[in-house]
Amino acid sequence: MIAVLAHFGNWELLAAMFGARYKELNVFSGRLHNPLVEKWMLGKKKKNECDPVLRGRCAQKMLTVLKQNGILAMAH
Repeated sequence: MIAVLAHFGNWELLAAMFGARYKELNVFSGRLHNPLVEKWMLGKKKKNECDPVLRGRCAQKMLTVLKQNGILAMAH
């Protein structure tokens, strides 16, 4: 499943709540400019069982998620 959501409200809170319910959640995201905040956010995503799919070479990861019937979430 591909979930495309509007980027309203607290996206990280929504991902945490969704990740607690659905274990196959993969969140498409870009890297942040601050490496300390980036490390903190990645830790929060992993703690909430959200596997980040980082921009760059993400096409293979996205196809793998979809072939395994996982959930790919994107905010736009």
